[in-house]
Formats: sequence, structure tokens, C-alpha cells
Amino acid sequence: AGHNTIGQFEKLPNVKKGDEIIIDAIYGKYKYTVTSTDILEASTFNNCPYAFYNPLGDDDISDDKFLNDTLSYFNSVITGSSDYEGFEEINSIYCYSVQNVKSKITKNKDNSKLFIVETSTKNIEKEEAVKKGLYNELGKEIDDLYIAELKKNSLNPEAIKETAEELKIVYTPLHGTGNEPVQTVLEELGFENVYVVPEQELPNGNFPTVDYPNPEDLKAFDLALKLAKKQDADLVLATDPDADRLGVLARDSKTGEYMSFTGNMSGLLIAEYILEQKKAKKLMPKKGALISTIVSSNLAQAIANEYQIDFIEVLTGFKYIGERIAYYEKNKGPHFEFGYEESYGYLINPAVRDKDGVQSVMLICEMASYYKHQGKSLLEVYIEIQEKLGYHIESQYSYAAEGMSGVEKIKKLMSGLRNSSMDYI
Repeated sequence: AGHNTIGQFEKLPNVKKGDEIIIDAIYGKYKYTVTSTDILEASTFNNCPYAFYNPLGDDDISDDKFLNDTLSYFNSVITGSSDYEGFEEINSIYCYSVQNVKSKITKNKDNSKLFIVETSTKNIEKEEAVKKGLYNELGKEIDDLYIAELKKNSLNPEAIKETAEELKIVYTPLHGTGNEPVQTVLEELGFENVYVVPEQELPNGNFPTVDYPNPEDLKAFDLALKLAKKQDADLVLATDPDADRLGVLARDSKTGEYMSFTGNMSGLLIAEYILEQKKAKKLMPKKGALISTIVSSNLAQAIANEYQIDFIEVLTGFKYIGERIAYYEKNKGPHFEFGYEESYGYLINPAVRDKDGVQSVMLICEMASYYKHQGKSLLEVYIEIQEKLGYHIESQYSYAAEGMSGVEKIKKLMSGLRNSSMDYI
């Protein structure tokens, strides 16, 4: 179950009104009573003609990835399950809304949670929608639009050509949706040596080769690192299952070992590269902006100051970055140059309003090509940034609170923090 769950219902065999089906979601199985096998009415989508999202084909594995990006392109609204506690909305500014759609949660006899969604959504049968011209299947033309949009971000295509035979890249989609779009954009840009981890290339919601399909977890790179050492790769990249986050490992040219880059390190490298290249090519706008979050590195502000653009710090969550982009566009504010948060999320092209692992892969690979042509590794470039703007140290600790008991622990912890004053941190 994902953001395209509604679209998937029509593919279920022999489903009719009144049937109870089980949605097998990441956090458990939920019952859903089929009220109709129809689709959402276009008015729910801001009168967008693409009223229904149809997967791009039986063999396509990137439909979930492209859904949000497609809705962004057509200025649409859709709802989808977000977490235990309710539903979030992708709103008319093309990013996750801060407000939740009204929902009611009850419990089944086995104590599992059952979602009953209460909305004013109108329905329309497929046949009627077709007649009204409201039903359009999204196909390869959307893939092509997306890839073409990403390629606009390339700042040094000549560097890719010059190092195409030398630079070696290992990539894993971790059984998720990134495989096809990543391979497509890298191939079209001219990268010749891209090796995809075969055991993790195809989608599999059970994630059989990893305990936790998260690029922040170094263990998720085990198979990719094995392949990287075999191919003597320069870069090792992993996107999470919905391909919005990117993890990066790069070979240290001095030791030959693979260095794990934090989300801050990758984000700061991208920011420096974009701004440095735009300044050198005289592409900098009169007024630009770099947007980050309160939990990300202060070095981002130092980079923004270095290139004399605005630095905006927002609350944690890419929805706040998306909101700021939309606000600037509506009010003729500074031009968005780059946005990132330390949890491995980056955005270069604001045509997509959420963090995007595919465009991040594209730019990281181009950066590696550009610096390799200069005889530098990504680690050496990061050290140069620190030497220029000051050394910044970061550390992160993650605590896993699993299952419903974990949710209760988190609630108690947060309640304690909110209701008790802290003497020190």
C-alpha cells in the first residue's frame, strides 16, 4: 500500500462493491471495505484532467516514485496513507500538507488498528469518466517529461564525456522504485560504467537482502560494497525504496577505502558545486536562496553567505521547504537554488516539491566526474570546503522503537519533553 493505493484497486481480480479486502501496508495489515471500484472525480484534483493515476504498465516498477512527481507537474491533489495516526495530503503547492485530512481510527478485535476515512471525496464510475474526458492513463510521456526536467540541472555535461570511460558507479535501489529512472537519466547523460546490484535491482516489498532498506544504515550497503570492490568503483549509491533519499559512499583516493558520507556532507557538497559552477558560468540570479532545516549543518549558512544568497532555515520536514519554494514563486521572492535536510534528502529542481533521490544521484555523479577530471575525490573537495569555511562536527544517534509498544514509548517520551522543563542539554 502506498500513495497510489487507490489506483491499484482496479487491478485486483473480482473486486466488487461491499467486498472486504486487506491492505498489506508496511506497518501491518488493514481491512478496507470497497465502496466502489471507481475512481476519484476530477474536482478533487483541482480540475486536473489526469483524475486517476494508472500504473505505467504491469512490468513498470517506478509508478509510486512518479506519482508524486506527476501530481506536482499537473498541480493536483490526492490523499494517501502516511503513518499510524492518519492521512496526509499532497496539496495545491505540490508538497505534503502540514494539515491532516479528517480520519477516524478504531480497533479490530485482534487489537490492530482499522482506518475509517471520512472525507467529502466524490466518486465517478470509470466509464463515465472516460466519456467526460476525465480519465487519462499516464504512460511513457510522463517518464520522458520527468527525465528531461532532471537533465536541465546538468551544469557540466562536458565533464561527463571526458571521464565517461573512467568513472565507475555502483548503484542499488534497495528493491525499490529508483532503478529505471536512475539508470535512464545516467545513460542519457552519458555515464558508461554503471553497475546495479543484481540482488536488489527488482522490486520486492519484503526486502529480502536487507534488514532495513534505509540508505542511512551502512549495513544496507553490504552487497553494493561487495560489487564496488569487485569493479573498483569510485562511487557507491543507494536510494531508499521510494527513491526520494540518497546515501553516498565514495572511495578515498589516498587509502582506497570507501568513505560513508552523512546527509549533511552530501548536501553541502551539492550546494557548493551548484553555487560554485553557477557563479563561474555567470548563471547566478540577482537574488537566490538556499533552504535547509533546523537539524541540518550550520555550514549550509556559511556556504550561502560565501555566494551572497539568502539562507532560510525551516522546521524539519521537506514539506516546509516545498511551502517556502511555493511562497517565493507566488510572491516573486528569491530564486530557489537548492534545498536539503540532513536525513539524506535533497532537491535541486523545484519542479518536484519533495526530496528526490533520482536528481540527487544525477548531480552527485556529475560532481564526481567534474572533480575526477581535476584529479580530486569527493572527500578531498569536502575537506576543501571545511578549510575554506570552517570545520563543523556532527553526530547522530538513532533509537529504534518498534511496533505499537514503540509508538507508546515515543508518545510518553515526547509528552515528558513537552511538559517538563530541561535543566541542561
